[in-house]
Amino acid sequence: MACSVPFALKGAIEEELVRMQTLGALQAVGHSAWAATIVPVLDVDKYPLSKRNELFACLAGGKKFTKSDMSHAYNQLMLDSNSSNFVTINTHKGLFRFTRLPFGVVSPSAIIQKTMDQLLQELPRIICYIDDILIASETDEEYWQNVRAVLQRLQNNGIHIMNEKCSFMQESVTYLGCCVSAKGLSPTKVKMKAIAEVPSANNVKVKRERSNECDEAFQLTKTRLTLLKPDIQARVLARQASQKLGYDKSLLREFFVGEQVWAKHVRGKPRWVKGVVAERSGPLSYLVEVLRNGNQALWRRHSD
Repeated sequence: MACSVPFALKGAIEEELVRMQTLGALQAVGHSAWAATIVPVLDVDKYPLSKRNELFACLAGGKKFTKSDMSHAYNQLMLDSNSSNFVTINTHKGLFRFTRLPFGVVSPSAIIQKTMDQLLQELPRIICYIDDILIASETDEEYWQNVRAVLQRLQNNGIHIMNEKCSFMQESVTYLGCCVSAKGLSPTKVKMKAIAEVPSANNVKVKRERSNECDEAFQLTKTRLTLLKPDIQARVLARQASQKLGYDKSLLREFFVGEQVWAKHVRGKPRWVKGVVAERSGPLSYLVEVLRNGNQALWRRHSD
């Protein structure tokens, strides 16, 4: 029994079968004990989504912020007749063909991102991640100029936004999971509360994951350093490796997991706290578990 394929794909599948037969990669047979159905895979839009750090770098100097969200973003993009053929659905009431970009196709996020990047290009201090738009400005005059420019372009292209999800002239907004303000980026209160309420871990793997969560929250408070030196973590590890080579091996102290050590408390008045090595995190770095105010904590320390 022949395998059924979508009618819109028959021409493309037949062309590919002929091409592969011509190359000798396929051979037609009358029957076979085993056979597998084909899964046609079309070329999809591979437009990359913007990285969070790259987006936030465009907001440098912003003091006032406006956030807006598109209303049913996918359904605002019209499809041409050829594309509509591939998104025909079969229901109990018959066949229906989408005329606008539906949810559930392979690359809607990339399509939306590409469309919005082209629509908002060359506008200063304005970023967009898929359907979320953030406008920043340093002065009131620049603020209204940027807001009018964005709204005008959206109107000219028939793009609608949701009024209830818009925030205008704010000193700080939550965007992509971060609190954005004139001071830079900072963790949201929800994230900090979740980290503070995490129960104590009982194994090194979980401790490591918790430590990464804390590191991410701490990194957000160091936005300017991150923007100036985005590879700062790699540089620190490389520098530690270089330092280790230059140390007198007879003086370099190695620590092992489970070993009791003294860890320096670097905030406030310097003092030493007794702890246990939980994991080695770099050439000269260690994760040390300490007990402070009756609560367990993980500190990242390096050997001097």
